[in-house]
Amino acid sequence: MDILFVVDSSGSVQRVYEEQKTYLNEILSEIEPGEQRHRVALVQFSGSNHQKTEWSYDAFDDNSALMHAFQSVRHFTGTTYIGAALQSARAVLDTRRRNVPSIVVLLSDGFSQDDATEQAKVIRNLPNVEFIALSVSEFSNSQYLSELTDDPSRVYIGEKKETLRQKLVNKLRCK
Repeated sequence: MDILFVVDSSGSVQRVYEEQKTYLNEILSEIEPGEQRHRVALVQFSGSNHQKTEWSYDAFDDNSALMHAFQSVRHFTGTTYIGAALQSARAVLDTRRRNVPSIVVLLSDGFSQDDATEQAKVIRNLPNVEFIALSVSEFSNSQYLSELTDDPSRVYIGEKKETLRQKLVNKLRCK
């Protein structure tokens, strides 16, 4: 499985950023990366010109290196541009393995300064790609996140985030 995390690092998530990292840490700790196993990439974003691919799918062959890299990821601050982030995510998705399932996990409060609906639609329509959204913030634009995923059942907010964590961990263990 190839997993791409698209992580909001804007000012609006600053107070829950460490909670986002803790949540991701729990998932990443379950991943055994490698070309014949799982591959994980991470794009972090804030403003219109501040998207950063922290690492691509082929960056890690072992979990300790993955976890070390994740610990060095830092908060950006700034405004929220989900559309620009998803455009950057599409470039990373172009490097996915086409013959294995891919999951894109958008971690954001959903309060975007740009329109992300077209970029989200392109991602949703890619073959063998599942697009889901998650917010650890109690203040989230669930309606917009649902619009991006085109399915409210693919949006995980509040207590539902544990459901998503378990779903991802189960998928990782089954492969």
